Amino acid sequence: MNIIFWLAIFTSLIGSLCTILEKHFLNRGIRFQTIIFWAFPVAVLVGLIYGIVYKDILKEDLKKMSIRDYLLLMGKMFLGLFAISSISYYVLKQVPSYVHTALGAMSPVITLLLGVLFLKEKINYKQLLGLVLTITGAYTITSNSGIHDPAPILQRLKIETD
Repeated sequence: MNIIFWLAIFTSLIGSLCTILEKHFLNRGIRFQTIIFWAFPVAVLVGLIYGIVYKDILKEDLKKMSIRDYLLLMGKMFLGLFAISSISYYVLKQVPSYVHTALGAMSPVITLLLGVLFLKEKINYKQLLGLVLTITGAYTITSNSGIHDPAPILQRLKIETD
């Protein structure tokens, strides 16, 4: 196995540690808005450091970008920093951390399907098998969590069921 595989595993480890820390704060009663608020100064600091270290790359790429590219990049950042974080924290507050992470593991499935749809990427039989195993694994991990039965969630949201 090459270094790329191990680096990808390492990023999964970091993501899992972040989820555990997020659940820790939520369990202590710290609201997700506070967690997101403190993420922004860190993001700005990291952005400034990247801007200084990689200024030549940035200048070169900025020349290539159109107004549409800037708008897409801002939309991506809004979705990634605000929308996903807000929804993710809401879900994490409602379910155990392992359920949240298992459902988040569906992103490769969705990414592959969107890649086929928008980027005209091809799926081979191994990828199709991976899709089936990923969906099966996520379902199996979350099956005893109550997430598949909407009644408890609807009760928490104060929505009556028949």
